[in-house]
Amino acid sequence: MNIRNFETRISEVILQRGQEYFKGGHVVELFEITDTNWQAEVEGTDTYVVDVKLNEVGEIIDSCCDCPYDSDSYCKHEVAVFYALQGMFNDTKRKSVKQKKPTLPQLLEAKKKEELIELILDLALNNTDIYKELLFEVSQQENEIDSAEALILHHISMAKTKGFIKWDRVPKALKGVDVTLGRVREKLEDSQYEMAIHLSLLCLKHSVELLNVMDHSSGETESGIDDSLASIEFAIGVGMGNWNHEEKEIIFAKIVDEALDKKFNSWSEYRFELLTACIHFCTEAKFEDELNAVLESFLGLASSESWNNKSEREKIKDIQFQMILQKKDTEAIERFLFDNLTNSNMREKAILYSFEKKEYEKALKLSIEGEQVDKSRPGIVKKWKNYEYESYQYLGDKKAMREIAFTMVLQGYSGYYEKIKCLYLENEWQEVVDELLLAFDEKKYYPIVYLTILIEENRNRRLLKYCQESHYSILSYYKYLLNDYFAEVTSIFEDYIREKAHAATNRKDYQQVCEIIRRFQQACGQSSAISLIDGLKKEYDRRPAFLDELRKV
Repeated sequence: MNIRNFETRISEVILQRGQEYFKGGHVVELFEITDTNWQAEVEGTDTYVVDVKLNEVGEIIDSCCDCPYDSDSYCKHEVAVFYALQGMFNDTKRKSVKQKKPTLPQLLEAKKKEELIELILDLALNNTDIYKELLFEVSQQENEIDSAEALILHHISMAKTKGFIKWDRVPKALKGVDVTLGRVREKLEDSQYEMAIHLSLLCLKHSVELLNVMDHSSGETESGIDDSLASIEFAIGVGMGNWNHEEKEIIFAKIVDEALDKKFNSWSEYRFELLTACIHFCTEAKFEDELNAVLESFLGLASSESWNNKSEREKIKDIQFQMILQKKDTEAIERFLFDNLTNSNMREKAILYSFEKKEYEKALKLSIEGEQVDKSRPGIVKKWKNYEYESYQYLGDKKAMREIAFTMVLQGYSGYYEKIKCLYLENEWQEVVDELLLAFDEKKYYPIVYLTILIEENRNRRLLKYCQESHYSILSYYKYLLNDYFAEVTSIFEDYIREKAHAATNRKDYQQVCEIIRRFQQACGQSSAISLIDGLKKEYDRRPAFLDELRKV
C-alpha cells in the first residue's frame, strides 16, 4: 500500500473519520525519526502516538497506533497521519528539503559521548517512563528482574484511576509487560532460557493480577498472558538439555511455586497451563512424583460436583495423562484411560484408542455409556452420538446408523442430513423425507435443517406455508417460490412490509422498511412495489420522514 493512494485499501468509514481528524488539525506533531520512520501525535479522546515506516518510494511497510482500537485494519488516527504524510510526499519540493534537514540519528552521531550521556540523563530525569525503561534496558543481569518489575509496576500505577484501569488505559498499563516480553524474546534468541523464564513469570504474575482491576474486554491482557505462558513452555522445552539437575530443581520449584499462588484461584486455566509446562521435567522420577503430588492436592480441592470443579478435574487428569503418555508405556496408558472414564476427555481418548486398535465394539460401548453419564450436557452427548455412529459405521450396522442419523436430523444437526440420505436407495428416500417432515411437525419449532431439506428436496408447498406463518423469512426464500407461487409471494411481502411500517417509529426504521420494499421490487416487479408505496403514502400521510424515505425508493 502506497502513501500516495492508500485510500483504495481502507474502509470508507475509517477513511472518512481519519480525513476528518486530519482536516480538523488533530495531527498535532509529525516527526521524521529516520529516512524511513515517522512518528506523530494525534489528539482524540486521548493523545495517541502513531508510528509509520515508509520506504523510499512511499510504500507503507508498517504502521501502528497505541490507541485501544481492536482490529486488524488501520484506525482513524493512522489514517489521519497517512493524509499528513501524503501531503508531504506529493510536495515535489520535499526531496530537496529532506536532503538539507538532518535526521535524528545523524544529529546524535555528531554528538560526543559525554554530551549524549548528559542528554539522556536530562530526558530520563524529566520523564519517569523514560527513566524506568532506560534503567531496565541498561541494567546488569543480577538487577534485570528487579528493573523489569519496577517498569511493569510503574506503567500499571500510571494507568490506574482510583484503583481501576479503564478499557482505553489498558495499552498504557501493559506497556511495561510488552517491553519485558520483548526482552524475553531477546533472551530466547540468545539461548538465555532461565532468564527468559524468570522474566516471563514476572509478566504472567502481574498480567493475571491486572485481570481483577481492569476492563479486559479487548483481550489485550489475555494476549500478554498467552505470550508469557508460550515463552515459558518453549524455554523449558529447549532449555532442558542445557541445565544440570540443580538448575532444573531451581526452575521447577520456581514455576510450581508460582502456579500455587492464590491469584490463580480465580484463573485456574493459567495455573494448569503452567503446570502443563512442567511435564518436560518428568523424564526424571523426582520431578514426576512432585508434580503428581501437586496435581493430586488440587484434585482433592476440586472434589465437589460444581461445573468449575468438574472442569478443573478434567484439566488435572489431562496433565496426568500427558505425563504417562511421555513414558510411552502402552499398558499404563490404557489402564489410566479406562480408570478415568468419568472424565469426558479421557473417555474420548479411550474411544479413539479403541478405534486405533480396531476394537469397535469397545468404542461403541464407551460411546453409549458416555451418553448416559453426560445426559445433562447436550454438547457432550452429541460428541458421544457421533462416535456411536462412527462405531456402527465400522461395524457395518446400517440399520443402527439410520436410526441415529434420523434422530440427529430431528435434533437440528444438519450434517446428518447428508449422512442419512446416503444410507437409502433413491426409490426409498422420498418416503424417509416424508417421515422426517411429519416428525418435524410435532416439534415446537422448525430448526434450520428443516428448511434445508425443503429446499434440497423441492418441497415448495411446505416452504410457502412456512413463509406464510413467518413473514420475515420471505426475504431469504422468495427465490425458491417465485416460479410456482408468484401471487402468494407478493402477498407475503406486502403483509410483511405493512407489519414493519406499522411498527416503525423513526427514520432509521423507515429506512429499513424501504430497503425491504426495494427487495420486494426486485422480486415481484416495479408495478407491485409502486402500488404498495402508493398505499403506504396514503396510510401514513402524517409521517413526513417516512414519506421522504418512500420517495427515495
